[in-house]
Amino acid sequence: MNYLETSAVLPPLQYDFRKMRSAVDALVRFTSDISAAFVNKEHLVCVFFDMMKAYDTTWRRGILNVVHDIGIRGSMAFFIVNFLQDRNFRTRVGQEFSNAHHQEEGVPQRNVLSCSLFSLAINNIITDLPRNILSSLCVDDLMIYLTSANLPSLERRLQLAINKVSSWATTHGFTLSTNKTAAVHFNRKRGYAEPSLFLNNIMITMSPTAKFLGMILGQKLNWKEHIKRLKNNCMKRLNVLRCISV
Repeated sequence: MNYLETSAVLPPLQYDFRKMRSAVDALVRFTSDISAAFVNKEHLVCVFFDMMKAYDTTWRRGILNVVHDIGIRGSMAFFIVNFLQDRNFRTRVGQEFSNAHHQEEGVPQRNVLSCSLFSLAINNIITDLPRNILSSLCVDDLMIYLTSANLPSLERRLQLAINKVSSWATTHGFTLSTNKTAAVHFNRKRGYAEPSLFLNNIMITMSPTAKFLGMILGQKLNWKEHIKRLKNNCMKRLNVLRCISV
């Protein structure tokens, strides 16, 4: 990871598992942009993409191509090849194990090196976006957004960016879920029409809230939805403690 940082391989908008670029930094930046849009009386529309089984379907050949392109050679390159190939897995239920199956693609779960390799595999998904499109990438949590006072213009430019993301994902072996991908129109104005955005010719659901990095963000950014969910979770745990203590 130190080599990737010092060589400026990873873009500055790729967060998590990086020094000075934690998930909190991504949230602070995004909420600051929303607040700025409110102050300037502008619209901010954000698309939250869902990647289906991103870790398990990562194209290994794509990882090795990137490793070669950034100049990693010799023993380290051979180590990465050996790390990825000849992987088998079994499922355990109780004390019983299934037959072994060969893992054709993907990176191993719960491994430090896997995070770095996955970051390389997904790296260029935000570097090829159109100008003025803002984005944030935390492992496989990707969102793109745009701020403008002109909603029709915003809609057109954001649709072009969505098409770019979809095309990149298809080319590099990733699958975007049209059912779970959602958009939120952050705005405090009234009487506006919701933008119409499409992913693979299917309309993206415009939702009043979205969950990003564990936080529920509402259109007004008043945190009511997140606090309500947090309260409900606390009450459930409190009721369990009450039952135990009786």
